[in-house]
Amino acid sequence: MDFGRVFAHIGPELEEVRRRVTHELRPQGAAYMALVEQELATSASRLHPALVILSARFFHYHPRPVLALACVLQFIYLATRIHFFPGERPALPVLLGDLLYSKFFSYLCRYHCLEFLAPLAEVICRIHEGGAMRQAGANWHYPECLGLVDREAALLLREACRAGARVASAPPDRVEALADYGFNLGRGWGLLREKVPTRAWQYFLARARQSLSHLPLRPEREMLGTLVDAVAALAVETGGVSAG
Repeated sequence: MDFGRVFAHIGPELEEVRRRVTHELRPQGAAYMALVEQELATSASRLHPALVILSARFFHYHPRPVLALACVLQFIYLATRIHFFPGERPALPVLLGDLLYSKFFSYLCRYHCLEFLAPLAEVICRIHEGGAMRQAGANWHYPECLGLVDREAALLLREACRAGARVASAPPDRVEALADYGFNLGRGWGLLREKVPTRAWQYFLARARQSLSHLPLRPEREMLGTLVDAVAALAVETGGVSAG
């Protein structure tokens, strides 16, 4: 999935997030860093901090709290991914995932952003509910599949957008427009990866795009639209389009 144009638009900020994250973890040693670098090399790993930054740039952008929250979302995403890494040393990804969660809390304290703790902690709970559901190996019907996607993908993207907008003092209606965008983008992306019928994920991507109509006409709005296009293009890249 090519998010290159969007990531280039906020390249210096994303590089700063990467620098901070690796700086926090480098003292833990090469084994931990190898797992982190493996995940940071993917485009998906930059999506959450990118949404924090883009959402904030619509309004009153202050780098210090925005970049701190971008790091927080990066820590959470990395933790959820690395927890499930296979390998010959199964304790290693679990311990690293726990360390990343502790860094998320430490950053909120360090940058005086504790008002974001409750919603993010709730999302982490939902993510692990989703992981437990997936590990149970059930055959999902659509409602259960949608609930799984919400837990594993959509809720964290929603909070990334909401956090960026709130820390930039956006009006409440704009905060919720961005949160709705992130939630529906996550639903569309997650359902596409589950290989559900095309109409299901297209519906949520269309809702994400509709949410953009409530936002100011800025370059960031175009970038968020480009993300929707990139997710839709994933269906062609992976052959993930199913009939219906």
